[in-house]
Order: sequence, then structure tokens, then C-alpha cells
Amino acid sequence: MCAADLNSLCAGDSLETYSTGVLDKGTAWALSKTDIALFPNVLDRLHNLAANQERTDFQQTLYDALLIYSRNSVAITSADKLVYVLVGLESVLLRNSNEPLGKNIGERMAFLVGDSLESRQAVVANVDEIYKVRSSFIHHGGAVEKIELLSSFMLNAWTCFTALLENADRYPTKNDLIAALEERKLT
Repeated sequence: MCAADLNSLCAGDSLETYSTGVLDKGTAWALSKTDIALFPNVLDRLHNLAANQERTDFQQTLYDALLIYSRNSVAITSADKLVYVLVGLESVLLRNSNEPLGKNIGERMAFLVGDSLESRQAVVANVDEIYKVRSSFIHHGGAVEKIELLSSFMLNAWTCFTALLENADRYPTKNDLIAALEERKLT
């Protein structure tokens, strides 16, 4: 049941919501039962992670990354959205600041998102292109205009975070996750 004081509405098989805040453009978004079924238990997993007061190192890293990632939902420009999503991913998928960004993010995302060689190659190519767009924005003030590329990346990022949530109890540390992903590349 939706609560009116949360500015939420229930309609048919969808959860619809809107806000009246400063950044509101008056558009509503909806999650249908079909949408939610694509990611079973994701809301339960998010709740469990947030409610857990005794998180492992990896769970805390994932929680912090999700907080950063979630800022993209209130960002207005595509460039701002992209930055929040990338920072969230980088904070959970990179060992340290010395690793190459695009290569490692792309490959690690590919093994979390892709279920075939072709899909993993597509994720790596998408991330490679996204880092070019990011670089153009960060270093030269270029606009983020490749909406189809960005849309594909955003879906890959969302799928990656859901996969990370599914594995929140599996790895004690971020380094354990990264080591497992690196090992998968060599098998």
C-alpha cells in the first residue's frame, strides 16, 4: 500500500511516484510488476543492506557506492548523472587509484553483467565509449549527447549493481570480489 504523505500513488500493477522538490520537472516514473520481476528481490536486498548495522567491509563499500550511485536519480544533466554512476562503480570495482579506469571497470562489469562472450564484449565496448564521453566532459567541458550510448551504459550499471547486491554476502572484502572477477577472466 502506498502512503499519501510520501507523494506516492498506486495504479494498477505499477508503483508510481513523483516529487515536488526543487529539481522536480513534473514527470512521474513507474515501476510495473514486470519491471520489478526483472530484478527479483532487489528491493529486499537493498533494505537488508541498509538495515544491517554490522556490515562486512564489502557490504559497507557497496552501501557507500550505492549512495553515490543513487545521486544520479536527482541529477538534472546527463553529464552529472554519468559522473555519479561512474564514481559509484569505480568505488566498488577498483582496487585503488593506480588501476586503469576504463579497462578494469569494463572487464569487471562485463563479468558481473554479461552471460555470454558477446554480451561481455558489448559491455566492455560500451564502457570504453562511455569513458571517452566522460573524458570529453571532465577535461574539455564537452556535452554528453550520445543518449543511446548513455542509456545502454545506465542499464549495464544498474544490472551491475543488482549483481553486486546479489553477492553482498558472498565476499568479505572488495578485494575478494575483485580477485574472484580477475580469476574468472583467466578461466
